[in-house]
Amino acid sequence: MQTQIADLAMDVLETAVVPRTTVQAPVQWGDDGWRERFMHVGDDNRAQLAAEGAERQRFQQEIREQDAKAKAGN
Repeated sequence: MQTQIADLAMDVLETAVVPRTTVQAPVQWGDDGWRERFMHVGDDNRAQLAAEGAERQRFQQEIREQDAKAKAGN
């Protein structure tokens, strides 16, 4: 589906003769169930999200320290 949409976008770029030309893609999205889960924070996943956030912060701190060492070495 993504390739089909990208191909359609390229076709519009090649064939549009006026600004704001639009086309409707001949595809249908699946159900909207993802909307309920998107960015969901609740009792069922709060601990996992906190652990993943802490790991990301540790990783970012390591990168900052590596960058600081590299700059100090120059």
